[in-house]
Amino acid sequence: DDRLRSFAITLHFLSPKAYCYVRRTFDTALPHPRTLRRWYSSIDAEPGFCSEVLKALKTQTSTSNYPVLCSLIMDSMTIRRHVEWDRKRFHGTINVGGKID
Repeated sequence: DDRLRSFAITLHFLSPKAYCYVRRTFDTALPHPRTLRRWYSSIDAEPGFCSEVLKALKTQTSTSNYPVLCSLIMDSMTIRRHVEWDRKRFHGTINVGGKID
């Protein structure tokens, strides 16, 4: 269920301790934290606009009865200065993302 998945990821993000408490209290109704990490790993974390976020915004705004204002904030940061080649492309160079559909 997408709603359970969204709730689990959000709760664990806000408070891992609260997540463990709810999971214990409701007899493991929520997935194990390892499962959440597996879900996180399937998210595309490449530079640019995150399609997951844009889909979530579209879903939230399509069900609203009122006009929705949205602000996109952009930031850049260097985690480490290092360029790698993975036999397909270089990683680590400056990249502000690609196009939006």
